[in-house]
Amino acid sequence: MFRIGEFSIIAQVSGRLLRYYDSIGLLSPEHTDPHTGYRFYGAQQLPRLNRILVLKELGLSLEQIARLLSKDASVDEIRDMLALRKAQIAESVEGELARLRTVEARLQQIETHGDIQEPDVIVKSVPAHGL
Repeated sequence: MFRIGEFSIIAQVSGRLLRYYDSIGLLSPEHTDPHTGYRFYGAQQLPRLNRILVLKELGLSLEQIARLLSKDASVDEIRDMLALRKAQIAESVEGELARLRTVEARLQQIETHGDIQEPDVIVKSVPAHGL
């Protein structure tokens, strides 16, 4: 078993993160010394920590990760969570691509005309209000 500092070095995460994961029940130490409060982790806990880190890197919330790692999460539930995350990422990418095209258009205007030719006006739609 490894003390929290040793385990954090092996896992390349901070001790603070391990303490936080313990506090929310996501990754508890294998043993906590009742006299010193020292936390001890086992090497067999590394795969669970790595799974947590990978799912976090995918952008899932810690609540979603806890659910996915629970023993009663079904394959359908895992698929649905990942499909939802995929849709969120796709929407974000589309928004960023639209902003990129706008920036490219502005740069092209500056290259062609030496300045921006059109006024900075943003047209937004708003719901109708009855007066």
